[in-house]
Amino acid sequence: VDHYVPEVAQLRNCVDFIPSWRFDDVMVSYAVDGGSVGPHFDRYDVFLLQGEGFREWSVGPLCDESTPRIDHDELHLLQEFAATDTYLLGPGDALYIPPGYAHWGVAKGECTTFSLGFRAPTLADLTASLADATIEKLNPHLLLEDLKSLGTENIAQGEITDGQLANARAAVINAINALNDGDWLGMLVSEPKYDDQTEIDDPMPDAPLMLDPSARVVWHQQSHQVRVYANGAATLISQFEKPLLITLCESQLVDPGSCSVEGIALLHFLWRANALMEEYEEDFDEFDD
Repeated sequence: VDHYVPEVAQLRNCVDFIPSWRFDDVMVSYAVDGGSVGPHFDRYDVFLLQGEGFREWSVGPLCDESTPRIDHDELHLLQEFAATDTYLLGPGDALYIPPGYAHWGVAKGECTTFSLGFRAPTLADLTASLADATIEKLNPHLLLEDLKSLGTENIAQGEITDGQLANARAAVINAINALNDGDWLGMLVSEPKYDDQTEIDDPMPDAPLMLDPSARVVWHQQSHQVRVYANGAATLISQFEKPLLITLCESQLVDPGSCSVEGIALLHFLWRANALMEEYEEDFDEFDD
């Protein structure tokens, strides 16, 4: 829901002690008395914030891939569930569920629950991003150098020795270390979650602007400059524009008329990356039907 409603996106600030690039989304569930999706577990951190009404949460043991489950396309529903703790959440209460822990929420009357989910990148995605970034910068004609001991070892035909294996592994690791500029992580975690995040050609308005709730914007301090990543695009800005960037990342409004030339350039970059929007005006007319 945070993708569409900036007020809901503001809930991210409640958990600003976790890196913002770990934030996934805010899902809102509604249930009548006794409503529930059943006992299940997630692979990410989740904060369950109670809206209206009451919901009772039972928390169970840590689960893994061997835990018996019921076939389901999206949820890790459990065949068996034994609660270790039970909590009754009312309006404004919150419950943290670590990754992998079984939990089961049952509505006590009509209620709504806001689920603030944080997802860490998989090691497979991290490895792929780092490898791809290294390959793009690597000289394609650079070859593996043989060991200095080549010709002095007694090697059987077809054999790969431990020394050769270590040499090849060291060559790859050295290439990764030499060509690693950090872009691979920023580009990965700023990739847009939704397909509608594309570059736009419309001129940037003069009105106050704020970060679009669905935008993925992160930054990395690099010496005297700051590398900014927005929806999979990247640029360098002066460290003097970092306060402006942080203001935007805190979901605050920025007036282009009060920005420096460098600040305007940053706003134009973010606008083209579809990461900015004009000041939000509440209008629920489209939902009247």
